[in-house]
Amino acid sequence: MKATDPWISLVFIVLFHNLVGGSILNVTDFGCKGDGKTDNSQCLEAWFKALCSRDDAGYIPGGNYLITKPIIWDTSLAFGGRKIYGDGTVSQILIDTPVAPAIQIISSQRSSFYWVFRDFSIFGRSPGVMFALGRFASSWPDQFNGFVFDQVIMQNVDNGSNPCTMEINGLYNSQLLMTLNGPGISRGDALRLHMAQFSTFQGSLGNAHIGLHLSTFYNFGNTFISMDIEVVDVCVSIDGGFGGSNTWIGGQYCSTTCAFSGTSSVQNNAIINPNTGCSQSMFCDPYGIEFTSPMGWNVKTPSVPASDQVIVNLQAQKVSVSIWGNCLSSFSINGIRFQQSQGIFILKPMDEISFAYKECTPQWK
Repeated sequence: MKATDPWISLVFIVLFHNLVGGSILNVTDFGCKGDGKTDNSQCLEAWFKALCSRDDAGYIPGGNYLITKPIIWDTSLAFGGRKIYGDGTVSQILIDTPVAPAIQIISSQRSSFYWVFRDFSIFGRSPGVMFALGRFASSWPDQFNGFVFDQVIMQNVDNGSNPCTMEINGLYNSQLLMTLNGPGISRGDALRLHMAQFSTFQGSLGNAHIGLHLSTFYNFGNTFISMDIEVVDVCVSIDGGFGGSNTWIGGQYCSTTCAFSGTSSVQNNAIINPNTGCSQSMFCDPYGIEFTSPMGWNVKTPSVPASDQVIVNLQAQKVSVSIWGNCLSSFSINGIRFQQSQGIFILKPMDEISFAYKECTPQWK
């Protein structure tokens, strides 16, 4: 049977229709030009509004679509989700605007559900946040549910004081597989989460001060799988008021300072078997972080402390401490003094221990 038989062509059309949903709404139909020179700010907004009013899929063909003014896409204008897709890395939105965020997605009228963004890239220069999913506000006006970002690549090359490639404000039960890069090490955040819950993240983050920054408010119940975070000062920083019950599984974490950093306001975050051999230190401050790994070399024995000098368990995992010796007169755990010279104890993360010696000089055995 020939490949040009009519029923084969019909099957192809039906399958393609099911993949993208409805008809195809091409950005070029609204005057957009991927020549890298024409300003597409207005035509991309017009294309998006038309997409919301019709049950179509949005298509960004190969090209470099420059925008010089910030654009806003309001997903609540659509009843139900839509699909936006490109042709991979050759489909690129170029950012050159002095106003941030350069692209902002909002849901002004109602919660938004089941949008899919796939196979395109965003590259350029935007001071502050380049791509914002939701508005940063104490009332959290935007809610995005069941969103999918699949094989989307972004990089903000702005060299300002605090650039951010992507910021998330109000994401729930969603999936992201992305590559996000900043302008270079020690500058801003690659991915900043202000409000994200019960979502799954995969991908690569880098070329920033912080690769993944869980900041400000409610970031909990998320899962980060096989993340590759490199060329950063800190891979993961959790400093928001309610950054808890998140889980990191596997992945690669390489930094100049430390792989993970937490604060006293976070709790119940779990890190399971990551590769951190190329980081300067595993933890800056392991508050609220529980570390699980079969690799014993992650636990380092400190040098012999001076009498009554406090040692803090910074390993983000429980450690067993065996205490005995003729030079030891007593020891303290979390400020409680034990008048004995031997014992076996379990120290939880951030527990403190100190030793009081007799006149002899102690040594580790």
